[in-house]
Amino acid sequence: MKPNKLKIPAVICAIFLVTSPIGQMVFGYFGGYLSYLVSEILPYSTNEISTELMLILSLISLIGFSFSKNKIGLIINSFLSILFICNSVLFFSMDSKTLTEYFYPDRFIIGSIISFLILVILTILKTKKPVDITV
Repeated sequence: MKPNKLKIPAVICAIFLVTSPIGQMVFGYFGGYLSYLVSEILPYSTNEISTELMLILSLISLIGFSFSKNKIGLIINSFLSILFICNSVLFFSMDSKTLTEYFYPDRFIIGSIISFLILVILTILKTKKPVDITV
């Protein structure tokens, strides 16, 4: 396993964690605006489509991360994966109405940790050598 490929998700997650309160507001508004734009095109309200949209976009960016070969692709897909997973956690907590506040740093921190774990697992699986089972 190459440590350089593990550094990219770690550094981007650390940046997300350091900028947590301000970053959550900016990126949360970005995710909300993106959900609003999609709800204008599709016949659903923003509240109905926000969590599902962020989950779909995070899945697409995770697939892009697993197939990216160069450093810039890893950086872009890591950033997008973390952004969409954090917004998924944020919108899921808004939908489930567990807490009254919309922008609260613990959801962003939880999303960053979940993102980091998923990206590390994908990196480990990506760098693993295939086993030859031919006889």
